[in-house]
Amino acid sequence: MSKMKRIGYIISGLLMILFGLFLFLFPEFGMDAITIILAVTMLFNGIKLLVHYSALARHMVGGKYILYLGIVVLDLGIMTISMSGSRSMPVFIYLFVLFIFTGVLDVLKAFEEKKNKAPLWWVRLLVGLFSVTLGILAVISCFFLKSPEGMTYLFCFALVYSGAVRFFKAFRKTAVVYIR
Repeated sequence: MSKMKRIGYIISGLLMILFGLFLFLFPEFGMDAITIILAVTMLFNGIKLLVHYSALARHMVGGKYILYLGIVVLDLGIMTISMSGSRSMPVFIYLFVLFIFTGVLDVLKAFEEKKNKAPLWWVRLLVGLFSVTLGILAVISCFFLKSPEGMTYLFCFALVYSGAVRFFKAFRKTAVVYIR
């Protein structure tokens, strides 16, 4: 990882932690802030995927997948921004799908790492199970408790956790592969 990328990880990790703590202290701004964060993130990721497609991926095998993914993510971002302030149910659905999907992927990666005899496969398994648990709690908060504050606290917790992971990832040694 380059020095600039490390600095970017440190800054983004600290900003995520600070914003998570801000939302934890002021949950009344929670749903609007979460909606705006999700919308802006999806907009930027959609634009980034479309730029990547136009610059490089159109010449790659499976490049059209990146084009379609960019269009879908950009459309979801536009739809989310248009719903800000009126409804909170789509935001709930995005969050628990995001938590459960990333958790399941981490659990599957952990079992693959175990099969390949990686030494710290259990850490990824714990992270995946934690993410699935957050997804289940998001479903409970959304459909059974109907609590926007509970969802805001879950989002704050996930944001602080994600920021801490980014912060510590910046200080981790990266493996260098030498080819002889």
